Amino acid sequence: MTSVRGLYIGFVVLLLAVLLVGCADEQTPAVGGPVVGSTQTVAPPFPAIAAATPTFAPVATVTEFQPIPALLPTSTPLPLPYTVPAAQGQPGSTFTTSKTLNTSTATKAAAKPLTTQSVATSLGLLAYIQGGDLWTVSTDGTSRHQVSSGGYLAADKVLWSPNRDRIGYIGPTGSLETLDLAGKHAVLFAGGASQSILDPIWSPSGRYLAFTVHTNETTAIAGGEVWLVDALAANFKPRKVVDGFAPAWSPDSAILAYATRSQLRDPSTLTTPIAGKPTTPLPPSAPIPYNELAIYDLAANSSHTLTGSANLPPYLGLDSQPHTVEPTTLRAAWWSPNGKSVAFSDRQSFVAIINTSGGQPPVMWTGQPGAFAANKLYWLNQGQQPLIIWNSGGADDNAQLGIVLSPGKFTRLTGGTGRADCPALLPGGSLVAYSDNQSTLVVRPDGSIYGLYSGGSCPSWSPDGKALVTVKRGSDGSIVILSPNAAKAVTLQTIKGVDSVYWLKGGGDIVLQGGAGPKGP
Repeated sequence: MTSVRGLYIGFVVLLLAVLLVGCADEQTPAVGGPVVGSTQTVAPPFPAIAAATPTFAPVATVTEFQPIPALLPTSTPLPLPYTVPAAQGQPGSTFTTSKTLNTSTATKAAAKPLTTQSVATSLGLLAYIQGGDLWTVSTDGTSRHQVSSGGYLAADKVLWSPNRDRIGYIGPTGSLETLDLAGKHAVLFAGGASQSILDPIWSPSGRYLAFTVHTNETTAIAGGEVWLVDALAANFKPRKVVDGFAPAWSPDSAILAYATRSQLRDPSTLTTPIAGKPTTPLPPSAPIPYNELAIYDLAANSSHTLTGSANLPPYLGLDSQPHTVEPTTLRAAWWSPNGKSVAFSDRQSFVAIINTSGGQPPVMWTGQPGAFAANKLYWLNQGQQPLIIWNSGGADDNAQLGIVLSPGKFTRLTGGTGRADCPALLPGGSLVAYSDNQSTLVVRPDGSIYGLYSGGSCPSWSPDGKALVTVKRGSDGSIVILSPNAAKAVTLQTIKGVDSVYWLKGGGDIVLQGGAGPKGP
């Protein structure tokens, strides 16, 4: 019994010894192994991922939009090749040459015939003048609404705000007035018995109207006062800003270009500033008409002269001959899209441009002595090429279109006997729509026809340029919505006797499809 007990005790002692040795082995780390709680990093069982290197190219530095290449004498002449819109399903093409638009009967007959389709898939809002009143209607012919009554609005005298929410016009009594689409009417400037209001123009912001107040002056050949009024103010407070006429807004609505009063001056007393630098006076002779092109800064309430009508450089005319500028009066101005230069004209013989920063004389673009009355100016090819509307005899019914490619290089878009009424520039500036008193035409900058709608009149583009609207000529007077190439059209048959139409908003994604046709009002 004693031996058994001894064996049992020995076995227990041996078991305890084994357990103690095992515990000691667990607490003693292997050489080079990690210690729990230490900062040593355990090597991963896979290679570390290398830092990624960007594979994209750095974004190019955006440079400020530069003036027209033809602005200064040392600049690169236009045009640069660029792609024009494809016509009738054909690929676009590049060009550097120009040609005269031929709108003869044979050319019109060769244009792709339009196919009349039905109503647009999305609605926009149109405004139109009918019987001297303003109306609105959806592009499907529904929701017709009369905005004004009294029959006092002249279709060719309505001036739409850039915001397309109201019109400015000269009222029956000669006052400057506005009318919004809700029918709210306002008289901004009543004027006086001896005053007349001319040249009203909206600021690009759609807030201000600048205009000329002409009085019965006896000392000025062309005179007046430039006035300004906030058309959105609760109380209208028109104010005179400078003596002069023909105001033109800068793109940022901050500066007005204008022509100063023109008077007979002794040439020997003139030291006409050209871009801030006086020139040699002209030799003595009989008095000549003289005025200046100036700009007025609204915030600074100050103005300064850019150039004058004397001592202007010679120019290369439409006849490819050099011509000297005869004594004249500057009568019109147009800002470049970048706001760095101002084009100007005497509305008689020439058109030119000058940089507003000074230091350079004007660049004479083109003209013809006594036969180049530039009335309007737009900008094609995203502000690169000026489109000029001019006539040869001062009559508005003989207006023509042309593009200045470089000083002395001019492209006619209408023939010598052509006519271009109410031109409308496609948003973005790659197409021009107008009426030739027989049809509505859409042309490219190279003079080729992109679309032609026979019997159409003055056009208006949708805000995004995907459609345009016009009015059928003659007794019909109905509204027609067209695709830009005039291959598709929809007529709002329920509205007749329209004088003019304007696309206000929406409907830019118009797609002419087959269907039930336009609805009634």
